Amino acid sequence: MGSDGLVRIGRGDAERLIATFLPMIDWLDAHGVDYCLVGGLGVVVQSYASGLGTFRATEDADVMFDTSFTNQDFARAYLGAYAADPAYGGAVYDAMFGDGAFAGLADEAQALVNASFVGADEDLDGVSTPDFDVVRRLNGIDLASIERESVEVMGGHIKVATARQLLEMKEATISLLHADALQTARPQDFVDAARLCAIIDGLGGERRFP
Repeated sequence: MGSDGLVRIGRGDAERLIATFLPMIDWLDAHGVDYCLVGGLGVVVQSYASGLGTFRATEDADVMFDTSFTNQDFARAYLGAYAADPAYGGAVYDAMFGDGAFAGLADEAQALVNASFVGADEDLDGVSTPDFDVVRRLNGIDLASIERESVEVMGGHIKVATARQLLEMKEATISLLHADALQTARPQDFVDAARLCAIIDGLGGERRFP
């Protein structure tokens, strides 16, 4: 752990980190669901694909969807990707968030909002269940307007925001937090922005973050 309180990992641990999220990514690809990986894991994936050797660890994946894929759709996909018995997975979801929580995802007020899906404290059916954040819109950017690409990682492909797009989103987050007198930008935002600048420099881009 660094002096900023963030955990750094090497390429081997980065591979293991990415692998925990791949069942969901593979499910989305297999079922033709349009998505884009953003946030901290997006930075890890872009860093890995760029050949960098150290990474900031992250505990969740931020995935952007459009309105054709609801939160209940995601919940079903999540359970289908990580639970051998989706019915059992639904019961676990209700146990974590309260009776009727899974069915409640279909309510109009919850169907298309940003939402967090927290994995079980213990492995589900013997499979690790990582945390996901469903993103509809972030700093004015949605799936229709985001700049993204498909990058090759560990023998497969992941749809992820470009390094320049991720940097733009990080800069916007930092600016918004600085503008709020009650909040300060998080250390991981600065670390991610610096890493994205390094990737862009390596691709021949101009450094836009000090």
